[in-house]
Formats: sequence, structure tokens, C-alpha cells
Amino acid sequence: MVPDVSLAMIPHSQPFIDPTDASAIESRLQTGMIAAGPLCDEFAAELAIYTGHAGAILTSSGTAALELCLKTLALSDAAEVILPTCVCDSVLRTVTAVGASPVFCDVGQDWNITATEVARCVTPRTGAIIVVHTFGIAADVAQLQEFGVPVIEDCCQSLGLRLPNGEHVGHQGYASFFSFHATKSLTTGEGGAVATSDPQLLSNLKRLRDADVHAPLSDLQAALGLSQLARYPAMLERCRQIAATYLAALPDHALTGVRAATDRSMWFRFLLTLTDEFDAAQRQFAAAGVAVRRGVDALLHRDCQLSDSQFPNAVRCYRTTSSIPLYPSLSDSDADRTCAAAAFLRP
Repeated sequence: MVPDVSLAMIPHSQPFIDPTDASAIESRLQTGMIAAGPLCDEFAAELAIYTGHAGAILTSSGTAALELCLKTLALSDAAEVILPTCVCDSVLRTVTAVGASPVFCDVGQDWNITATEVARCVTPRTGAIIVVHTFGIAADVAQLQEFGVPVIEDCCQSLGLRLPNGEHVGHQGYASFFSFHATKSLTTGEGGAVATSDPQLLSNLKRLRDADVHAPLSDLQAALGLSQLARYPAMLERCRQIAATYLAALPDHALTGVRAATDRSMWFRFLLTLTDEFDAAQRQFAAAGVAVRRGVDALLHRDCQLSDSQFPNAVRCYRTTSSIPLYPSLSDSDADRTCAAAAFLRP
């Protein structure tokens, strides 16, 4: 297919910044109080209320938030931390930064780690399990708790995701952490948070953040976070509308990766199952003016020279999954263009 240069490329990801966000930032700039201050306290309190936790602390990034979670566990030098191979490489860097040894785990059919896969990785040295609610699909945390190891819930891609009982994800594990990076559903540019209902853990997290890790958020960022959080339900609803458009228009065989979890409260990514390798599909979409990405940028076990044969599900997902544009500012016409660009997927 010859690229249509008359059409602007539809970005894969795009932060949704509207005039109320700009006004909130401008108002804070006018005060001259832009370092960590009262707006950070307000944002942390509102975030805790939204997610249903007793409290939350803000950090400079999701990476810093995970580091704080791991440090509160006081892991020994011999400790191992289980994490999925298909996760952001900053998770791996954080595990090694605290002195623990990473143990990579394969995933199930929906990109999330399962008790079956984790059972192959648990040893007497296991100090923690990091479970990711990948792409806004809830992982089964309850089953992972049966191993008797602290479970840290990575909610960076799942803020606003609710379980069937109405509870937000992030309540079943030891602690939950979030990212507010520019690519996330709610953004402060950079930033993160840890949420918990354990008052002692919350106190320990604050102490470590302020005295050890020193990773604060600023009031300028908190102003943006508060503005975004106030309209976050509407942002999630817009993503659900776009997902519904895709579900109705795209061929069933390309939707096998999302059909099992279509009735959910938030969509971080919309994944297509490909019959061909990703690179070929990416070229087809690009020719139609649509930017797509792999589900994840890389598989972490490959950086450690581990064999793909140990991670068959993750390798399959990596090779044959494409993430298409899905964000609140995506217009109806661009969603329709994305559907049209996927015409090559039809038999």
C-alpha cells in the first residue's frame, strides 16, 4: 500500500490536556508556589478517595513509587522478586536497584501473570511478586496471595479499573502504585503514587520518600493532576465509547485478545490479534496514516539472555499483537479511519 501523504498521521498515544488543565497550571504559576506543597496533599487525598484507599503518597514517577514499595519490604540481598517479562524496563531496573534478583515470569493468554506461571518461579528466596494489571485488564491477585509472598500491584495502566464487585484494583495486594507519565490515562507529565489502607505502611512510605529516595511531586504537577482527576470519569467514558466502536467494526478474529474482557470500566490500550507478524501490520497501518505499536516495547528476559522457549505466551503476544490508537482526544473520524486502516485484517 502506498502511504497517503494527504492525511495527517494519527498518533498512537496522546495526552488529553484541555483548557481547564491549562488554567489550573496557570493559576498555580501565578501564586509562585510551584514546589511540593498543599496541592500535593490535596491531590494525594483526592486520589485516595477516588481509588478507595485510606491514603496515598505522591512521587516523582511510577519508578520511584515502586522503589518505595520494595524498600518498605526490607528485602535481603538474596531476595528474588518475580515480575512479568512483558513489562516496562523501569520495573526491572528498580528491582535490581534495591539489590534484589529479578525472576521473569511468563504470562497467560491475556498478558497478565497467573498463579500457574508464578508457581514455576516461586522459591524460598522469593521476597515479592509484582503483578501488572496490563492494558487495563485485571489480573487475579487473590490467587497470587496464596503463595504467602507480598504482592505489589502495578496499577500504572489501570487507574479507574474496577473489579466485578465494584472495588478498584489495587486493594488485594501489599500496596499498589501508579504512574502519571504523559502516556498514561491520567497525566501530570511525570509523576507517580503509592496507595494503601495500612496507616503504618503509609507512614513508612512518606518517611522513605522524604528522607531516602527524595522523589517528590510538585504543586505545579499536582494542579494538573487535580484538574485531570476531576474529569477523569468522563475521560474513561470516552475511551469506552471508542472501544465500542472498534468492537463493532473490527473482525472477530482480530479481537480474540480483548473479547474476554470487553465489559470493563477502563481501557488503557486496545489490542488487535494479528495473523501475521507485527512489523508487516505496522507498515500497513502506517500507509493508511495510523500509528500503531507493539503491546510492549520489548521482552525483558531477552536482555538477560534467557531463552524464548521459557516464555511462549509472552513471545506469542509480542509477535502477533498490535496496539491501536485509544485515548480521550481521539475523534470519531480518526477512530473510523483506524477501523478502515484495519481492513487488511479481514479474511
